[in-house]
Amino acid sequence: MKGDPAVWSREDILADLGDSVVTARDDKAQPVPLPASLGLVERDDADATWDQQTRDIYEPDMPEVARLWWQALEKPGVIQHTTARREARDGWRQIMLQILDLRHQDDIGCVLVASQDLGPCETPEHRSHLRDNSTGDAEVAWFERPIWLLQELDALGTVLDTEGDTEALFGRPAEELEGKIVLQFLHPDDHSAAIEMWSSLLSDPGSSRTIRQRIIRPDGSERWIESTVLNRLDSQRSGVLLSISHDVTERRRHERDLEHRALTDQLTNLPNRFSLDTSLESMLSDGPATVAFLDLDGFKSVNDQLGHRVGDTALEAIAARLSNTAPESAVVGRWGGDEFVLIGPGDCEDELRSAIEAAFADPISVGDDQWHPRCSYGVAHGDSSIEPDQLIRSADTAMYEAKERRAG
Repeated sequence: MKGDPAVWSREDILADLGDSVVTARDDKAQPVPLPASLGLVERDDADATWDQQTRDIYEPDMPEVARLWWQALEKPGVIQHTTARREARDGWRQIMLQILDLRHQDDIGCVLVASQDLGPCETPEHRSHLRDNSTGDAEVAWFERPIWLLQELDALGTVLDTEGDTEALFGRPAEELEGKIVLQFLHPDDHSAAIEMWSSLLSDPGSSRTIRQRIIRPDGSERWIESTVLNRLDSQRSGVLLSISHDVTERRRHERDLEHRALTDQLTNLPNRFSLDTSLESMLSDGPATVAFLDLDGFKSVNDQLGHRVGDTALEAIAARLSNTAPESAVVGRWGGDEFVLIGPGDCEDELRSAIEAAFADPISVGDDQWHPRCSYGVAHGDSSIEPDQLIRSADTAMYEAKERRAG
């Protein structure tokens, strides 16, 4: 009959899977005995759970592995395959996974999962986060098993079934989640994005959406999770929404740290040139803005006579002073070297000039000496009709004119 799942002979199965390590599972991915008719050898860990057998797979490859499983159940009799990376004792290796749902065949009656080693591969760039070895030594890197969760949900987001690291993510046992709407465990600030994603997903049968959101645990702590939700409500075999989630708290912290470094001057912890451009562009989109560009006078002598470490200390002191004296609405940043930039909304020239004069009013202790800092600065105004870099160049030009006047 047209549309019926394909029937596989023993010879066909062995031809496609015979060179792989094969296990048998039911529709919940729980281990079952391999059919004796196939003549395949049971592996030592044949009774291992799905979570146990996939724990060494590289974390970013896991969503594809999970999707592979559900694609196989959606299309019984059609073999599904993908590649993934797994950590072994001798390094990272690439494997091919093949999944074939033959539950419709009386002589098989299970889902076959085959894994074939394709050989060594390059170490992935992104590793699971580092853990302290608790010995007081430097951090020691090892690969921690990713924290995963698999949930079945109805159209309202009610948890029907949950498996995996429930307590590690939610801080609750699985039974406390089942029968409840998952939204109630999310951070309130993430509700609107979750509802928007949910509405989009429900309107598009067979599709999937990925979202990052925060889980609020009973002790008040938060964990960031990334969830891929698949709409299988129209499927005759599942009829649910499938959510595959993993913990990305440490990954997000690492990303935020990288973002901070990309936008921040590492010496003074002020916004860097790129960040100043972005802030000024945002200000100009809301209305006029004022830019003050300043350059230290005689700073080279500090570096030459006292050394660059002392010079760095002086720059840090100037940065702190400018941050403390600038108006609250202003942004203070380091342009580079001994140059600083202050930007503020509207016509705030008087406020910026006062902030600069106050920052340079008193001497700075550099080593055993007192250094009386001086600067030259220029100010420029602009609105949305001018590009941010053009406005900064205008303030820079005004600063050089002031420096020449001072020298003359």
